[in-house]
Amino acid sequence: MKYKEIEFGRTDIEVIDGDRGKKYPHQNELLNNGFCVFLSASNVTVSGFKFDSVVYITKEKDEQLRNGKLSRNDIVITTRGTVGNVAFSSESSCEHYLKFQPPLTQIA
Repeated sequence: MKYKEIEFGRTDIEVIDGDRGKKYPHQNELLNNGFCVFLSASNVTVSGFKFDSVVYITKEKDEQLRNGKLSRNDIVITTRGTVGNVAFSSESSCEHYLKFQPPLTQIA
């Protein structure tokens, strides 16, 4: 199979890092249930997404964060901790509204 090389700048692909601003949730703002799953590097494994242990943020906190909304067909790569784990956001992984933390990079 042949592939054509294309520069990122000539595509519609975006590389997005998780939101690291002042509005980043503090530990006491991470909840056992809530409006939006807040993914961390531990949710991205060599086998893809793992949702057996997740934390949530409120709708208000979600609205304060600018970057990191995961959509269907996005690719997520871990960039801290275990670097290089990759997950693909298929229809089944997008059942919930997802935001991701800075140790993750999104390719949309």
